[in-house]
Amino acid sequence: MKTELKTLAPNHEIDLITKIAERAVKACEVLGVRLVPAATCRTLTLAHLNGCPLRLEELAAASDYDLLHDVTGIHNHLDRETGKLTGCFLPRYAVSQ
Repeated sequence: MKTELKTLAPNHEIDLITKIAERAVKACEVLGVRLVPAATCRTLTLAHLNGCPLRLEELAAASDYDLLHDVTGIHNHLDRETGKLTGCFLPRYAVSQ
């Protein structure tokens, strides 16, 4: 039986995820890397809701370096069918478990 992905976060989390994604898009532009804002929001939401809860407020306030580490790491290691992170990647701003 396949588990259904959670895709709908509470509004306050959506606002934070949007803020994080917008910062990441701008920071990547400076480096010549293009991120798609909507896809970045979806990627962060899938990871956050399906196995790797993030400390969103802290991530939104993080340095560009730490923010990009987490956002690009999630982008590169997210299994989009399960919402789980692969390759032993753990974001710096993951909730401690």
